[in-house]
Amino acid sequence: MKLTTFKNGSRLAIPAIFAALFLVASTVTLYYYSATLSKKGLYAIAGTQENYSWSIAKFSIKLAEFDTLVEQQSHAAQVDSDNLRLRFEILYSRFYVLETVSESTQPLYAEPGYPEVVKQMRLQMDRIDKLLDNPKIDFSQVFAAMKAIKPYAIEMANLTDHAEVKQRTAAYEDYIEKRHIIFYGLVIVMFSVIALIAITLIVFRQQRLTIRQQAKAIEAEKATRTKNAFLGAIGHELRTSLQSVMSAIDVLVNTRVSAEHADTFQRLETAAQQIESQMKDLTDYAHLDSGMMELRIVPFDAQKLIAETANEIATLTRKEQVKLSCEVECSHLLVHSDPLRIRQIIVNLLTNAYKYTESGSITLHSCLRRQPGGNSLIIEVTDTGIGIEKDQLDQIFKPFTQLDQSHTKQYAGVGMGLAIVHGLVTLLNGTITVYSEIKKGSTFIVSIPVQISEEERADEPAAANAPPAAKAAAGAGGG
Repeated sequence: MKLTTFKNGSRLAIPAIFAALFLVASTVTLYYYSATLSKKGLYAIAGTQENYSWSIAKFSIKLAEFDTLVEQQSHAAQVDSDNLRLRFEILYSRFYVLETVSESTQPLYAEPGYPEVVKQMRLQMDRIDKLLDNPKIDFSQVFAAMKAIKPYAIEMANLTDHAEVKQRTAAYEDYIEKRHIIFYGLVIVMFSVIALIAITLIVFRQQRLTIRQQAKAIEAEKATRTKNAFLGAIGHELRTSLQSVMSAIDVLVNTRVSAEHADTFQRLETAAQQIESQMKDLTDYAHLDSGMMELRIVPFDAQKLIAETANEIATLTRKEQVKLSCEVECSHLLVHSDPLRIRQIIVNLLTNAYKYTESGSITLHSCLRRQPGGNSLIIEVTDTGIGIEKDQLDQIFKPFTQLDQSHTKQYAGVGMGLAIVHGLVTLLNGTITVYSEIKKGSTFIVSIPVQISEEERADEPAAANAPPAAKAAAGAGGG
């Protein structure tokens, strides 16, 4: 099992996101603070920098002074034209500030009626300017022009006050709006940071949980491997000791003993052989599960191997009511695979078939299948035994599983045969398929990828043409 590691990129992703969000928040905050300190913001805080009311007030003051001077000069014995012209020029300069269209007077011109007031005042100012250019000034006309200017000056003052109040109000509302935007922006940033922190904590917690689970899985796998290694080692040691027991039994069986003890020795030999077979299964499964079993790929005669294996099983099983038929279609071609493991697969499948078939037949069929994607050795074992329940088909390849738990005593064994078959087929990169029906029997089909040598064995040309009945002779005598 591989331990999934979190790469540096993944570990740096969260801090990078956090930094990006912080940068965005800082940028937005600085932007709105700079906007708050804009010209309108300063208007709201410190007031407008252009005081329009003061400008119109200065014009009104100069207008009153000029009106007083005109009154004085109209009764004087000698008119001081230069002084009149000077005072008028000062008055005109005050008017010019209010008349000229510029950035400072743009809010005034935005007021309805202000352009018309300036136009009318301009007409009267030009009228006075022309009257002062005459050597003999007509003061009655000057008084009339001054009288016409005064109402416009009052209206201009009112319009200027209104423009200034309007500007202050707009600046204040703009300032309040920006303050609200900053407040809501900071609230959003705050909740975003809180959410990011919460997500970060959840992710870190999930990572720690995943790492703990993976560590537990690795520990469990190590424990399983240790168990399998122990089973393999203890199985090997027990089989070594059992070999000594078997040797002693063989000596006793081959020694002349009384008839009353012969049956006892025979039962002892059978029990020892059964124990040896079970210990071998445990050892093989332990090696398979721990990955310690290795393949030895060599060329071999598949037809000869399968026929000899079938004949051996039929001879050892000794079930008179069961007939074994062997059909091999390999033409003594040499195939490249592990003959020992293929033989073990056949032995376990046939042993399993004999175990659950009380009467009837067992058929072993094998052939070589040539396909564009590669060649396969097909091994098919069909029996007329008790069959397998559909809900048990997924369980039969698990270790220590028997097909019929209700008949454990009748069908002895530890349930390792099919688990070993499945492990060997997987080790050989093959597949195994099962078809079964209760009380009608089962069919196991194994497909193992092999390489085929086109040269036949030169020492067995006649065997390749032997009839199926001769190749299945083991079935007739193995019942």
